[in-house]
Order: sequence, then structure tokens, then C-alpha cells
Amino acid sequence: MRWPPVSNAEWIERIKARAPANERGCWIWQGSKNGLGYGEAAFRGVRKMVHRFMYELTVGPIPKGMYACHHCDTPSCVNPAHLWIGDHKANQRDMIAKGRHVAQKRTHCLRYGHPLSGDNLAFHEGRRSCRMCQVIRNRVKAGWTEEEALNTPIIPAGQVTARRKFTGRKRRSVTVNGGNGD
Repeated sequence: MRWPPVSNAEWIERIKARAPANERGCWIWQGSKNGLGYGEAAFRGVRKMVHRFMYELTVGPIPKGMYACHHCDTPSCVNPAHLWIGDHKANQRDMIAKGRHVAQKRTHCLRYGHPLSGDNLAFHEGRRSCRMCQVIRNRVKAGWTEEEALNTPIIPAGQVTARRKFTGRKRRSVTVNGGNGD
């Protein structure tokens, strides 16, 4: 095989020579890979992701802003039969449907480590979130220090307790009995 390859068929053969097939039919790139496991190489003087280049060689150009997504969920796979074109949202939906999205595997919130289960689990715009962290954020927005917001117990809704009231321009805080919590 001559170097550099001139035709698309020569490029395809060169890529296939460095990507042996596995039992699932994936052609696993054996060359250099980026931190996410996607193959990278220089083609025609330009550094490219190998799976994207293989798709362009075999199927056609990838529209601007679109992704070459994997049906097989193997980043180093360069088999064009395993690739499809989609935008960022379609790729995210595919990850969620297959249970590969990192947020689906999270059992505790990132900020304070509260469990993401039971009464503490909330959904906001289709995403899981931590109710306790939301209360803490609301308290800080209302003028509490972060230390106060973290160390004051969170009272379940409907339970009557002392509540905070702000007075004056300096927003000094005083306690008023008979309030209803946060």
C-alpha cells in the first residue's frame, strides 16, 4: 500500500488494517486514542477522530454541528455500520435510553453527598436533583450564611416552627415564633 493513500478505498483499507474486528462486529482502533477512548489520527494533514473520518469515507459528509454516534457504545469502534448521525440531544437521549448516562448512575448529590433517593429525590426539567441542596440554595439566596443554611435542620413541610424574618436595610435576621419553617 502506498503512502499517503490517495483514494477513499485506500484510506478505508488502511484504517481497517489497524482495527481488527471483535466478537460483536466492532472494528476496534488500535492506534492513538483521546482521553475518552475515541481513535485519533492524521488524515490528509489534518488530525481527526477516526470514526468520524471512516463515516465520511464510506457514507458521506457529516453536517456541521452533528455527531457520529455509536449504536454499539464502543468509542474506539470505527465500523461504519455501527455509526449513525445525530445532534447532541439525540446522542444524550440514546445514552439515557441505554442507561449509560453518568447522572443515572449517581447515588448521592455532588455538592454535599446527600442521598438521591426517597423523599430527597426531586425532578426538575426531567433531571434528578437533591431536595436538601435546593433548600440550602434557597436559604443562601435569602441571606443566610452557608454555615447557617447547612447546620439548621430542614423541617418537613406542614410542621410549625420558628421562622426567619428580615428587618431593616442591613437585612438583620430575627426569629419570630409561630412561623412555618423555611
